Amino acid sequence: TIEPRAYLMYESGKILELAGDLDGAFNIFTRALQAATKQGDSANSDHVLALVLHKVALFLAEQGYYDEAMQHRTRLLSIREKQNNKLVAFSISKIAEVKQLMGDLDGALEMLEEALKIEQSAIPSINHFNVASFFISMAHVKRLQGDLDDALAMIERATLIQVKMLHSETRLIMIRSLSAIARVHYDQGQLGLALAEFEQVLSMQEAHFESRENRSIATTLSNIASVVLDLGDIDGAITRFEQVQALAERCYATRSHLQVATAFHNLGFGHALAGRQQEAIRLYQESLEVKGRLFGTESHPSLPPTLMRLGVALCETGHADLGEEHICRAEQILYASNAVLAPATRAHLEVAKAAHAASLSKWTGAVGHLETAFELIEARTGSESNLEIAAVQARLGRALLESGDMARSRQVLSQALTTRRAQLQVNGKHVSESHPWVAELTSTLAAAQ
Repeated sequence: TIEPRAYLMYESGKILELAGDLDGAFNIFTRALQAATKQGDSANSDHVLALVLHKVALFLAEQGYYDEAMQHRTRLLSIREKQNNKLVAFSISKIAEVKQLMGDLDGALEMLEEALKIEQSAIPSINHFNVASFFISMAHVKRLQGDLDDALAMIERATLIQVKMLHSETRLIMIRSLSAIARVHYDQGQLGLALAEFEQVLSMQEAHFESRENRSIATTLSNIASVVLDLGDIDGAITRFEQVQALAERCYATRSHLQVATAFHNLGFGHALAGRQQEAIRLYQESLEVKGRLFGTESHPSLPPTLMRLGVALCETGHADLGEEHICRAEQILYASNAVLAPATRAHLEVAKAAHAASLSKWTGAVGHLETAFELIEARTGSESNLEIAAVQARLGRALLESGDMARSRQVLSQALTTRRAQLQVNGKHVSESHPWVAELTSTLAAAQ
């Protein structure tokens, strides 16, 4: 027989989760975990405990409590191993997921490879859905490491397994696969293609999930807003980010959730690109306040991106000292874990340092930081058509202009303009010369003549 109290609470939590009351669901799951832990050591108790541990760890990981999520998932793995359970590989993959969120990409990839090996050896009862999911997870890690070709190869292997799965499972893998492909195309700077793919993902999710009040849908909406922003439709992107923020706040009864904080961060970036730096600073600070309520004064991995954005905005509004303080704090957090930083993260840090140097008119220093950022991103992507490369080229060209190196400034700005025009083309449509980013680069290039 199943231990009744904890199991009934677990089922109640699932109902609340499906209804969109995520805070209520998490509270119920937490109480169920306490009840299951008290029920002693038996096969039935372990079964219920495993169900509840999985749910609690999922919520903790989404909220950014990575250490606690890791503890729960490690405990869950020990239960699965004791039971010689067929979900051992799945449990290992969920630990890998937390490692990825914590920035340990090599560790995450190693655990995913272990999970894949275990699952593929389970002949004849291979869970093809898990195998496909592991390939997609590996693709995400490869993408973060900058191995975009390997990422696409992993996704292709996942899609080839679909023929062996149930229809409902196939639909989920199709959604995850297409979303992963769209992320790679976005990283490659293929904005029109990425936008079409993310919009298709959204349509598939809305057809698949019972409610539109869904965390996965919020993530896809945020991805679409990011692409729209990079296509230069700043107001359109801000409108979409506001929709994401409202959706996140509806999903969680309180504003103290990592997804809400991320929405504020993205909104801030949109306003910064629109030239509304004071509004951007307010939104970055609000994002940090939410994260402060969640994590206190901890050196949480979600803090550096917002600290760097805030530092740049402060530097560009005449507050160089305060900006430098935030950038230095971000750097301290990034290096405190002794983890190897992803090239993209190191590049973002160099761009922030360049903004501080530029605010002090130290143009030679700014050029040095931006050249380092350019090299990091180029090595990561292996392509000069990458979205981030164009943005760094634009900053570098301006810094070279201010430093007096007119010849290099013209060269870099011309490359940035060519890349931007190529990226802004959607479905082969011509990019207007009045487009704000094209016009800005054209104007800066004219000043370098």
